[in-house]
Amino acid sequence: MTESRDAIRFVERGCAYRIVYVPAAAPVTEPSRPPGDGRKRLIVLSNAPGWRPAADADVDLLDLATGRHGAPDDPIARELVEFLRRYWGIRLEHPAPSAVGGDAGEPSLGANWTTGKVMFQAGLTAARVSFDDSVSPPNATWQDVSWPTSSLVSLDPIGYMDNTATGSRWFSSQLSGTTSLAAFTDDDGANWLPSEGGPLNGGVDHQTFGGGPYHAPLTGTIYPHAIYYCSQDLVAALCARSDTGGATFAPAVPIYTDECGGLHGHVKVGPDGTVYVPNRACDGSMPWKYGS
Repeated sequence: MTESRDAIRFVERGCAYRIVYVPAAAPVTEPSRPPGDGRKRLIVLSNAPGWRPAADADVDLLDLATGRHGAPDDPIARELVEFLRRYWGIRLEHPAPSAVGGDAGEPSLGANWTTGKVMFQAGLTAARVSFDDSVSPPNATWQDVSWPTSSLVSLDPIGYMDNTATGSRWFSSQLSGTTSLAAFTDDDGANWLPSEGGPLNGGVDHQTFGGGPYHAPLTGTIYPHAIYYCSQDLVAALCARSDTGGATFAPAVPIYTDECGGLHGHVKVGPDGTVYVPNRACDGSMPWKYGS
């Protein structure tokens, strides 16, 4: 399989290559940088009959290996994909179709540990990605499953997946002043319920959703995890807790005022229920126990 060996030599020169297809008759030199693409190309040779892209077209290797988008089912491409996955740890991309999730400067994603599906928040779009593992490499199907109230207007989008021992809950949030327009789903976007979105007295920028076990001695009664909403003002930041699985929130309380500067990262909850809000101006992270 000379074609596969030629391609693998390019992989050995670095793992940041973009895997594309060019006709076998095309001259093969050192991979070039396609216009607007900072990555180099990994040239994959193939003699798949009956189909050729335009002379200047780059065709995704995954399409060639699975026969998607009109590409032939190419055994050489399929063999190479499997080699890259198993022995080189190369992860192949599953790009969204042009009409779904294509416009987001800061997308969010979360994996449902129960169903294996992935939710992807891209601007006003909440997309569900389903994987078919019965084939190798797996196929990915993208679907727009946006909920109307959380896909109309936004000052800042964010998504969060909360995985518990009994299931998973995804939140889509669109910043709206001191709160957000939000909704949540327990079945990967098939059905949604509205959320209060956050406290009415939260910060006005950079909201973040997070969740995890309650800190002792508290326990969940309506939902197993505590859900947190944090946001910032110019120099202060505030967080609020939901004891209803993100449906409603208690008033926000400050986690700092002017000690760290307003900008912070995303709220995370440790196994013991300690809530962390990272802030590089405060040596990285500040542990914060709600109510303490």
